[in-house]
Amino acid sequence: MLDRELHKFYISYKINGKVHLEWVEGINLRHAKERIEMMHEDATDLMDWTNEKKEDLAKYLTKAEAQLNKQLHPDEAPRQADNPDWPTE
Repeated sequence: MLDRELHKFYISYKINGKVHLEWVEGINLRHAKERIEMMHEDATDLMDWTNEKKEDLAKYLTKAEAQLNKQLHPDEAPRQADNPDWPTE
């Protein structure tokens, strides 16, 4: 068997809308993503965050959490205090 160097990738994925983050070793990014898919068959939206800014990851997580909350609680209307763009009279 060929000796190949393993690399670590910081990958996010969603399961039922909830975002999970995990360090995964792989020969390359495709191999690492395939490992995630084998471990978590219902994983979707796989993204590599290895070389991305922490701020970008934080923004993605905040947005994903808001989407999940909207899916879980669709009847809740946004409140003015939560939305600075809310029209005022």
